[in-house]
Amino acid sequence: MKAKLFILAYHGKGLISKLIEWWEWGLYSHVALTTIVDPVVFGNTFIYESSGVPIIPRNGIHSGARKGHISTFYKDWNLHNTDIFEIDVTLEQKKIILNWMEEQIKKKAGYDYFGLLAFVLREKQLNSRNRFFCSEFIWEAFKQAGIQLLRLRYYQITPTLLCASPLLKVVKTNFPEIHYLKSQISRQDL
Repeated sequence: MKAKLFILAYHGKGLISKLIEWWEWGLYSHVALTTIVDPVVFGNTFIYESSGVPIIPRNGIHSGARKGHISTFYKDWNLHNTDIFEIDVTLEQKKIILNWMEEQIKKKAGYDYFGLLAFVLREKQLNSRNRFFCSEFIWEAFKQAGIQLLRLRYYQITPTLLCASPLLKVVKTNFPEIHYLKSQISRQDL
């Protein structure tokens, strides 16, 4: 039996988003996973992500692995600055992916600030296997289910590279460039 999962790729307008996109020479500054996309009430889309958003204790929002509605975490995330990708998985793979993400959330796996620094410095040793930045979090969840989105190390995965995986199908994009990028990454790059 087949199931679908969706990766939401965010193109932010803030300084941190622009710096991430500039550094990776990419289109996106953040990615999250969802099981369904509701274009009518996009803010109510339920996501799994790892984010470096500062801790806001009164709302129960923390940085790192978390889940919730987009509108809980972000004021400016909408369909106009989001590309949507889908991937076919088995029901068993979907269960493994979501269970692994739930485990990380229960463990309160933090955001991998050092990993982000390691990415910038190209220094693997700074990276943690107990904390994740956004694209690492999704890549690792799929890996747990036996799905290799790209043949790269976890600390090399950027939001744009993740979305360029040949296993992901473009559902909606604001960037035609993603089609070119996807065409340059062949199945042998998996």
